[in-house]
Amino acid sequence: MYQRHHLVEDHAQAVAQTALTPLHLFFQDQGDSISVAAILLGGPNGAALVDSIVDALDQSTEISRRTQRELRQLHDLLSLEHVHDATREEAFRFALIDPWDPVVEEICLLLENLTEAMQCVSPASTHASLRVVS
Repeated sequence: MYQRHHLVEDHAQAVAQTALTPLHLFFQDQGDSISVAAILLGGPNGAALVDSIVDALDQSTEISRRTQRELRQLHDLLSLEHVHDATREEAFRFALIDPWDPVVEEICLLLENLTEAMQCVSPASTHASLRVVS
């Protein structure tokens, strides 16, 4: 009887997993790494950004406009979009990173995976509004 209960639970979890978007799965699998990268490049604002995205994805399988905007901000952060602007915290934090530090390669891989997950969002309107730049 105990084994059967486990089978029912396993099946329910498998069904729940299939309902998740690639973004949900990405943040489940690599959320800690994304958080560390966001803190490294964006400080407390980067951490708050990732926390907000994770909370939104935990609450719904739908991607809200707010979450879409936050995903674009996270993408910009990881792709170093604003490091040339000396008035932004990203510029200061980026300057502190040694280009040969292995974390640089990890951030690049996270960015690739995030970009791929963002491109796989199914609704056409959401996909278009994510404006992913490779």
